[in-house]
Amino acid sequence: MFPPSPQARLTTNGSKPLQVSHSTTVCSLTYPENHCDGGLPYIGDRICIRQVGGCSGYQAFVSKWSNSNGDDKWYHIADNFGPAGQWNRSGWEVAAIANSSDSDRRGFYVNSKNATVYITIRSLENIEVVTARRP
Repeated sequence: MFPPSPQARLTTNGSKPLQVSHSTTVCSLTYPENHCDGGLPYIGDRICIRQVGGCSGYQAFVSKWSNSNGDDKWYHIADNFGPAGQWNRSGWEVAAIANSSDSDRRGFYVNSKNATVYITIRSLENIEVVTARRP
């Protein structure tokens, strides 16, 4: 997990981390304007997804409510935030992750309006969402 900075705001449900399902914890960090952590800057209104930590075979889906020209097919997830793992979106969207056999999925809402949303998958039980706001 990226180390939280003093400027970060951890989104929680009371005193517990935001629970997406019974076994998945999503840690959501939002950084204020002109601040980025771990080299994750605002690069436009978009959603970026990667898989790390030796996991492989995951697929991602991002809805296209804020971009009717976008694609909402399932894509294999790369191990970086490069162009293949970026979706141009500018509002509320559903991001979903499936394992390689498509026998298990996780999904959640993210808001990319005036923000770049970075989603890191370590496993379906360990998903991190970092939001870099537009300066």
